[in-house]
Amino acid sequence: LSTQEEEEFKKHIGSLDYDKDSYGEDRALKKAFKDAYDKNGVGPGLDKMKDVLKKYRDRKAKQEERETEVLDNIADMLFNPTFQDKLQHSSPAEIDSKVQAFLS
Repeated sequence: LSTQEEEEFKKHIGSLDYDKDSYGEDRALKKAFKDAYDKNGVGPGLDKMKDVLKKYRDRKAKQEERETEVLDNIADMLFNPTFQDKLQHSSPAEIDSKVQAFLS
Protein backbone atom coordinates (compact mmCIF):
# COMPACT_ATOMS: atom_id res chain seq x y z
CA LEU A 1 0.00 0.00 0.00
CA SER A 2 1.13 3.53 -0.67
CA THR A 3 1.48 5.98 2.22
CA GLN A 4 -1.92 7.53 1.46
CA GLU A 5 -3.56 4.12 1.16
CA GLU A 6 -1.92 3.02 4.40
CA GLU A 7 -3.33 6.06 6.23
CA GLU A 8 -6.80 5.43 4.77
CA PHE A 9 -6.52 1.77 5.73
CA LYS A 10 -5.67 2.65 9.34
CA LYS A 11 -8.64 5.04 9.52
CA HIS A 12 -10.89 2.48 7.89
CA ILE A 13 -10.17 -0.38 10.29
CA GLY A 14 -9.91 1.73 13.42
CA SER A 15 -12.42 -0.28 15.48
CA LEU A 16 -11.76 -3.68 13.88
CA ASP A 17 -10.28 -6.15 16.35
CA TYR A 18 -7.64 -8.24 14.56
CA ASP A 19 -4.15 -9.52 15.22
CA LYS A 20 -1.92 -6.84 13.74
CA ASP A 21 1.11 -9.10 14.25
CA SER A 22 -0.44 -11.85 12.13
CA TYR A 23 0.97 -11.51 8.64
CA GLY A 24 -1.93 -13.47 7.12
CA GLU A 25 -4.72 -11.46 8.76
CA ASP A 26 -3.03 -8.16 7.98
CA ARG A 27 -2.39 -9.17 4.39
CA ALA A 28 -5.97 -10.38 3.81
CA LEU A 29 -7.43 -7.13 5.17
CA LYS A 30 -5.03 -4.92 3.24
CA LYS A 31 -5.72 -6.79 0.00
CA ALA A 32 -9.50 -6.44 0.44
CA PHE A 33 -9.07 -2.76 1.27
CA LYS A 34 -6.75 -2.09 -1.68
CA ASP A 35 -9.03 -3.91 -4.14
CA ALA A 36 -12.04 -1.83 -3.06
CA TYR A 37 -10.00 1.38 -2.85
CA ASP A 38 -8.59 0.93 -6.34
CA LYS A 39 -12.01 0.12 -7.76
CA ASN A 40 -14.17 2.69 -5.93
CA GLY A 41 -11.78 5.24 -4.42
CA VAL A 42 -13.00 4.33 -0.91
CA GLY A 43 -12.61 1.38 1.42
CA PRO A 44 -15.02 -1.56 1.42
CA GLY A 45 -16.74 -0.76 4.73
CA LEU A 46 -16.30 -2.23 8.18
CA ASP A 47 -18.84 -5.04 7.66
CA LYS A 48 -17.01 -6.21 4.53
CA MET A 49 -13.70 -6.10 6.39
CA LYS A 50 -15.21 -8.19 9.22
CA ASP A 51 -16.38 -10.71 6.61
CA VAL A 52 -12.88 -10.85 5.08
CA LEU A 53 -11.38 -11.45 8.52
CA LYS A 54 -13.93 -14.17 9.33
CA LYS A 55 -13.30 -15.92 5.98
CA TYR A 56 -9.56 -15.80 6.56
CA ARG A 57 -9.86 -17.24 10.08
CA ASP A 58 -12.31 -19.95 8.97
CA ARG A 59 -10.03 -20.95 6.08
CA LYS A 60 -7.00 -21.03 8.39
CA ALA A 61 -8.84 -23.16 10.97
CA LYS A 62 -9.97 -25.60 8.26
CA GLN A 63 -6.41 -25.82 6.92
CA GLU A 64 -5.04 -26.52 10.42
CA GLU A 65 -7.71 -29.21 10.87
CA ARG A 66 -6.68 -30.88 7.59
CA GLU A 67 -3.02 -30.73 8.60
CA THR A 68 -3.84 -32.41 11.91
CA GLU A 69 -5.79 -35.13 10.09
CA VAL A 70 -2.81 -35.79 7.80
CA LEU A 71 -0.45 -36.04 10.76
CA ASP A 72 -2.86 -38.38 12.57
CA ASN A 73 -3.02 -40.58 9.46
CA ILE A 74 0.76 -40.69 9.24
CA ALA A 75 1.03 -41.60 12.93
CA ASP A 76 -1.58 -44.34 12.50
CA MET A 77 0.30 -45.71 9.50
CA LEU A 78 3.64 -45.73 11.33
CA PHE A 79 2.21 -47.91 14.09
CA ASN A 80 0.25 -50.19 11.76
CA PRO A 81 1.54 -53.78 12.12
CA THR A 82 1.60 -54.34 8.35
CA PHE A 83 3.70 -51.22 7.86
CA GLN A 84 6.00 -52.24 10.71
CA ASP A 85 6.51 -55.65 9.07
CA LYS A 86 7.57 -53.96 5.85
CA LEU A 87 10.14 -51.92 7.77
CA GLN A 88 11.87 -54.99 9.24
CA HIS A 89 15.49 -55.02 8.21
CA SER A 90 17.71 -58.00 7.67
CA SER A 91 19.99 -59.04 10.49
CA PRO A 92 23.71 -58.41 10.07
CA ALA A 93 24.27 -62.14 9.54
CA GLU A 94 21.70 -62.23 6.71
CA ILE A 95 23.27 -59.19 5.08
CA ASP A 96 26.72 -60.77 5.34
CA SER A 97 25.56 -64.03 3.77
CA LYS A 98 23.85 -62.16 0.91
CA VAL A 99 26.98 -60.10 0.28
CA GLN A 100 29.14 -63.26 0.33
CA ALA A 101 26.75 -65.01 -2.05
CA PHE A 102 26.87 -62.04 -4.39
CA LEU A 103 30.67 -61.89 -4.34
CA SER A 104 31.15 -65.58 -5.04
